[in-house]
Amino acid sequence: MQVFRHASTRRFLYGFWAMRQRMVRHTGPSLKNRHGLDIGEFFLLDLIARSAFSPTEIAKHLEIPAHSISRGLDALEKQALISRSLDPTDARRHVLDLTPAGRQRLAEAASTVERETEAFLGALAPDSLSSFLDALETLAEDRNP
Repeated sequence: MQVFRHASTRRFLYGFWAMRQRMVRHTGPSLKNRHGLDIGEFFLLDLIARSAFSPTEIAKHLEIPAHSISRGLDALEKQALISRSLDPTDARRHVLDLTPAGRQRLAEAASTVERETEAFLGALAPDSLSSFLDALETLAEDRNP
C-alpha cells in the first residue's frame, strides 16, 4: 500500500527521524555521562548564556510548553548552574543568569556537543554541508506565525 503520493515525503520524514535519533543516541549519553546534562538542559543553558530570555520567551523560542521549561530550569537551579531573580523593571518577569559553575559546565558541554556534531556532519563534503545547513534553516523557519 502506498501511503504517500510523493517519495520525497517519505524520504524527508524517515531521513529526518533517523538523523534526529542518531544525534540523540550519540550526543545524549555523552552529555549525561560527562556533564550531567540532558540535551534539553544543554539548550536551556545555551539560550540563557546568549540572551536575557525569560522562561516564557525560552518556551516560545524552543516551541515547547512552559511547564517543560520550568522543570528544566528547576533541575539547573538545583545543580546551581543558573539563578533566577525578579526583573527590576518588571516584577512579573524573571531574569535568568548562569552561575560561574553554569558557565563552566556549558563551556565543557559545548565542546562535547561540537566535537560530536562535527563528527556527524563530517559525512558531508563542505559544499554539501553548506547546502544542507541552508536548506535546514529554510525548513525550520516558521512561515505561519
